[in-house]
Amino acid sequence: MAAMLNNSEPPMSQAALADSLELFREIVTVNEVGGRSFVSFRQGVLDGEEGYKARNHAIARRRMGSEAWTPDDIGSGKILTAMVQAIAIPGNNLLTIDDRNGPDTRAQFPLEKALSEGRTAEMEAFFHALYAEADPPADAHLFSVAVDLFGRTYPLIGYLFFLRDIDKFTPLRPRGLQAGLTELGINYPLVQQCSWENYAGFLRIVHGLRPMLEMAFDDPRLRLIDAHSFLWVLGSWSRTPRPVGTSKHGPSSSYGPAEMAAYEIAGNILSTVSGANGQIVERRVKPKATSMGRQELEGHLADLIHSQKGLCALTGLPLDLPPDIADREMMASPDRIDSDLGYEKGNIQVVCWFANRWKGDDSDANFRRLLSRLGAGLGPAQ
Repeated sequence: MAAMLNNSEPPMSQAALADSLELFREIVTVNEVGGRSFVSFRQGVLDGEEGYKARNHAIARRRMGSEAWTPDDIGSGKILTAMVQAIAIPGNNLLTIDDRNGPDTRAQFPLEKALSEGRTAEMEAFFHALYAEADPPADAHLFSVAVDLFGRTYPLIGYLFFLRDIDKFTPLRPRGLQAGLTELGINYPLVQQCSWENYAGFLRIVHGLRPMLEMAFDDPRLRLIDAHSFLWVLGSWSRTPRPVGTSKHGPSSSYGPAEMAAYEIAGNILSTVSGANGQIVERRVKPKATSMGRQELEGHLADLIHSQKGLCALTGLPLDLPPDIADREMMASPDRIDSDLGYEKGNIQVVCWFANRWKGDDSDANFRRLLSRLGAGLGPAQ
């Protein structure tokens, strides 16, 4: 499969591509604030609306932790739990992950159902083969197993393969991408065509398109997922201007590194303060409760990171925020200013992980005093 994709032929002539390039630029300009022209896939509205794909891939792979999976994990629930987290990423528009059409329409629902019923072995064997085996089965076989497990659902199966290798596979939401292919003059049906043969054919088109776009845009960094976005823009983006300050996913849908970090931190806090039944755990240690629900907690944490300008509140050092975490010691971590109180508004600051670990249950004032003795830069005064 890899050799076949690497040798994919151009899916159209340069002349046929030219008209689509002009249309693509027009659509981007219509959607850019101030009607700015297209520059690259890593700037402006394209990065804001399409860049989440690569960021979600990085977050999902980190949540999966498949490098540490072993055959002994199959049937334990560990792998399925990780995969649910890899799917249910806020802002993941590659899949339906909310309840808007009922809970059983969420992409993660079959995995959650298998977990709740204790039927994890078959799905976990599939995921282990897809992500963790040194010599996995053929792609066509794995796709067939995915169809048996999840049905002919392109968004989920395409996403699972995308997580496997971002430079080989792409997500697939059929209607928008089929419309994009039509704009290119390529008659290739995707709607209700979920099969390995159909997916492989689509991948050959995108792999053939990528070097054509690289040349047309003079962008040696252009990736397969950018060629995917090119098709998606042609097939699904609005061609009439949107009001300033809105997103194609709705108002206030901006989802960047601060929001990603807030999601991770909120999950850690709620895991700490809640038992398996969702109730607050009674402890004989300093309280770590919160009265905030998940959404409110996430929003508050994101606001804190923004207000701190992405800096640690204790040391003033830059936080490493997802998806580009180079040093885990610099990851964003929630710290209770007063350790005798819970995770409540006014008592949370976002700090780097090493500072939180060093501070422990020490008082905020004393820890800041010690930092000043070390000559460390201080964060904003409390």
